[in-house]
Amino acid sequence: MLYYYAHSGHKVGLERVRRGVAIIKKLKEEGITILLVEQNVHLALSIADYGYILENGKIVDEGEAKKLEEDPRVIEAYLGLG
Repeated sequence: MLYYYAHSGHKVGLERVRRGVAIIKKLKEEGITILLVEQNVHLALSIADYGYILENGKIVDEGEAKKLEEDPRVIEAYLGLG
């Protein structure tokens, strides 16, 4: 298992984020389990198979990443598309 804390803040260059995502996807393809902690919900769900949505330290939703991305509550609250 690999633990990866991705902080895509302003000080982290876009190219560094892209490289990190590429590495994570490659490791995932190789069957390595990854615990990804990421504030960017869209980015995290685009990589994950399963996700947990936390709010104030408590799990408020969980499920398959694809289903979470399609959940109207998640879209409105975390993906900024609502």
